[in-house]
Amino acid sequence: AVQPRMNTDEHGFQGVMKRFEFTSWVSPVAPFLSVSIGVHPWFLLLQLPDLESSTRSSIAGRARTALIWTALRAFLPGYLRTRAVPAHPLKILRRLAACRTGELGSTFWHCEQCRKDHWTPTPCGDRHCPSCQHARAHAWLERQRQALWPVRYFHWVFTLPAKLRPLALQNPALLYALLFDAASATLLQFGQERFGAVLGITAILHPWGQNLMDHPHLHCLVPGGGLTAQNTWAGPKQARWLFGVHAVAAMFRGKFCAGLLKRHATGQLQFHGKLEPLREAKAFAQFLRQIREKKWN
Repeated sequence: AVQPRMNTDEHGFQGVMKRFEFTSWVSPVAPFLSVSIGVHPWFLLLQLPDLESSTRSSIAGRARTALIWTALRAFLPGYLRTRAVPAHPLKILRRLAACRTGELGSTFWHCEQCRKDHWTPTPCGDRHCPSCQHARAHAWLERQRQALWPVRYFHWVFTLPAKLRPLALQNPALLYALLFDAASATLLQFGQERFGAVLGITAILHPWGQNLMDHPHLHCLVPGGGLTAQNTWAGPKQARWLFGVHAVAAMFRGKFCAGLLKRHATGQLQFHGKLEPLREAKAFAQFLRQIREKKWN
């Protein structure tokens, strides 16, 4: 599905960037966090029935201020006793659990005013840690805002349909790259055909939905116009919309399905389990026809 949403200059940009900040750190560990601390990993929203009621009440009172590593320290050991976690997510979880505990070292500061030594535990510095990366993410956001043009910006969302999500889970690199390619090619082609201009695009992948289930979609921030071959600005004569949503959706769907068919023909796609029958060319072609006939949402 393609959903156009109009935002004005930095406000729309900042909103998309903040959603990206959340996805960038939570995606690799989301399946494990959602099981151990509930569906919302930002704070300690506990939904564990085996805890004593007094323990739940005590922790819930601090839920609004407890960061993710507080939950990991409390529940990661028990979680690992009953579940197997792949090496990469496990490394991330352990680093987040050790953040600011002293396990990663510490720094002593001597204050010349009070003449006392102060101990500061070393943060983990992991890119998935919302506490450690907050300042860095804010600085990055400010740098991006400096590059904004004084024009309206439009927010487009390109979403893969539910039937394609199992294939994306088995071929994430290929399908996510194709999602970027098909969406950007669609917007760039519309820019050339409608305005004779090259559009600028900031595209951000969200592999998860708000419920942390697989829901790959691409957020695209597009300025309301672009530069022509004569280095002049060209764009829509009105500010309400950039392109027709149905026309964009149809082109995007066609480009994505064509890219899938090409990758299947060259043997780049993997098929396991219930998707095994799609290895056959006829079965895959029929699968794509069914996908194209339905609305993508």
